[in-house]
Amino acid sequence: MTSSVLAHVQAPVPDLRGLAHAANVARAAVAAEPLSPAMRHRQGEHMLIFSTLGPEGSNHHFVLQQYLAAHGIAQASRIVLFDDFHSGARALIAGEADYVLQCAVHPAAAEITGTYRTAMGVVDAFISPSQPMALVRSVASGEGAGRVGVQPATQTYADLSAWPTVVHEPTVLTVQVGLEEGRYDAGIVFTSFAAAHADRFEVVEPIGTVCDAWIVYGRHAVDDGGAVVWNDSPAARQFQARIEQSSKFDDQAPARR
Repeated sequence: MTSSVLAHVQAPVPDLRGLAHAANVARAAVAAEPLSPAMRHRQGEHMLIFSTLGPEGSNHHFVLQQYLAAHGIAQASRIVLFDDFHSGARALIAGEADYVLQCAVHPAAAEITGTYRTAMGVVDAFISPSQPMALVRSVASGEGAGRVGVQPATQTYADLSAWPTVVHEPTVLTVQVGLEEGRYDAGIVFTSFAAAHADRFEVVEPIGTVCDAWIVYGRHAVDDGGAVVWNDSPAARQFQARIEQSSKFDDQAPARR
């Protein structure tokens, strides 16, 4: 891309400052576009690219940051956010991302897993709490009266029976925008939003954090046809402790006749 910009400079005496500016513009344009693995390698980029549902500040973005930090690879990774999971899946298959994160209870999870199963698959899974949430409502009545906004996966987190109309939004952040715009009277939002807008909204029901299962997709299968499990996971240690406890109880119980 840089060479094509330089080819159009026909001045007999090169304007070095102009050329430098044009080269910077070209490099910025390339950086703004998704790159194939080969192009990224040629440009010297060796960072892992993880993508997930945006916008910035979404729960998916929050959990992905926690995941990368837990692996100790945050500094070696770049996060790319997209508008829907079909776009994310296609970007992964095209090599424009290395991995995609999706909440296992997201409404599109089954569709994404099935639709793209021949080109990508689940390579990791983990559990992580969400950002703290709450059901809030407007302190002033408006056009949105009788309507409550929710991201579908959060709909059962609180009692919504007081609102005749439930409006589904793609993300919790979209719910927050809808509340600010007055499109509905109440919504399930992040607690931070409620705190920042305490003059406009009151907390009806605190929800707190919700620990969900999360899926990481990649292009290369890791299962080899068998279950891939963490043998020393907290749950595995619980299993072992229960087995040992049961064994001790059996040893201490009087012999049956």
